[in-house]
Amino acid sequence: MTSVSRKRKRELSIWQRRFWEHRIRDEDDWRRHMDYIHYNPIKHGYVTSAWEWPYSSLRRCAERGLYPDNWCTSSDMAEYEHGE
Repeated sequence: MTSVSRKRKRELSIWQRRFWEHRIRDEDDWRRHMDYIHYNPIKHGYVTSAWEWPYSSLRRCAERGLYPDNWCTSSDMAEYEHGE
């Protein structure tokens, strides 16, 4: 059901209110976005390893050689938790 606020602003419920477009600028930018996507289920407590998330593209990326098989294991979790 569409809220009164959304109707007044003519917003469709398919997009988040704070959504903005972002053009991937280069390979480093792509990598940061993919890392964020793959780490997000851990950050929100759904899984303890990115490899456990059944909807992740991480396995396909690893098969293509874009990620090592041990990406984001317990030894390097602090790096992603602190955004370093």
